Amino acid sequence: MTPMPRSGLLIGLPLALAGSGCGLSLRAGPELRSQATGTVLEGRGTVVGALAGAGADEQGVQLGIPLSASGGSRLGDGKAEGTFESGIELTQVSGHFGYRADARGGAEFGHTSGGYFALRGGPVWMIDPAREDNASRVITFEGLLGGGTGDLRGAALYGACLSFGWDTYPPPLRIPSGRPLRAEDGSTVRGKVRLGPQRAATMGMRCSQDQRERIGLRYLDDALDEHASVAAFERLSRELAAHEAPAPLVARARSAALDEARHARTCFALAAAYLGRSVAFAAPPSPPPRRQSLDEIGYECLVDGCLGEGVAAEVVWERAQRASEPALKRTLLGIAVDEWRHARLARDVLAWCLPLAFCH
Repeated sequence: MTPMPRSGLLIGLPLALAGSGCGLSLRAGPELRSQATGTVLEGRGTVVGALAGAGADEQGVQLGIPLSASGGSRLGDGKAEGTFESGIELTQVSGHFGYRADARGGAEFGHTSGGYFALRGGPVWMIDPAREDNASRVITFEGLLGGGTGDLRGAALYGACLSFGWDTYPPPLRIPSGRPLRAEDGSTVRGKVRLGPQRAATMGMRCSQDQRERIGLRYLDDALDEHASVAAFERLSRELAAHEAPAPLVARARSAALDEARHARTCFALAAAYLGRSVAFAAPPSPPPRRQSLDEIGYECLVDGCLGEGVAAEVVWERAQRASEPALKRTLLGIAVDEWRHARLARDVLAWCLPLAFCH
């Protein structure tokens, strides 16, 4: 199997891209800190605005900017101390457990003054697992280590903070699983499904019923996307032929349509297996045929092909890494490789049509 090129950002933040939206983290608790001027006991409150997402398998991620303030006193003489911090924070959780990692700059005020840089991080216990469109209660234990300037110069800054709060995960921003089929006004067109009566599920037996239903509905959405992609690639092949594109590009577009038909059958079968229900599918109405300009073909290849299918390939690849059933893992890896090949097709079509579009 051809290995997929990897993106560092997508490796670290697969769920953020699969379900990106505006999330929020709120937490507060006691902090004990040792610094050059003595040991300080404070209460710390933190607000994090983040790019966030949660998967159907209760995995969540947040990448955000924390605003954090503390106030308290030194244990030795009771003199007032306080801080304000900001930086960047990454949280990743799976089920009930995960971690946070921060890099922050801060300023100390009160009896002590000075600036500092500190790394924070530690385990997270999710009382409520990460779920989309939900606020999850969470307990965090963070260690910190850093150094400072001004009154904080001369000794390492270190300590620990135990906090309780909530992490929120927004509804996902869906990334189509294949090239969208677009109507003349640019809107996407998909088919419809009708679910049969409930029966025994044959996949996801280790999951709760609620988890199985969310996973099954996700595969149902994927199946509708993949089926719409069949017509999208068939139309692309006709448009390329009409513009006298090189024969290999036309053939690759036709081959991609066959790939998407196979993906659709696979995703419909997975949806039925997780939901424990039969799936009846009605194909979408075909948009009226239209002759696209080279500019329009290039734009769709950039947005729907290079970007859309490239990101979709990474999302499916990451989903395959988390799959526990070997057969499902192999299936998802195969789909991911196909989608990456479709993204490369879009790149090659773009490279062919752009010079011609400029000449016209």
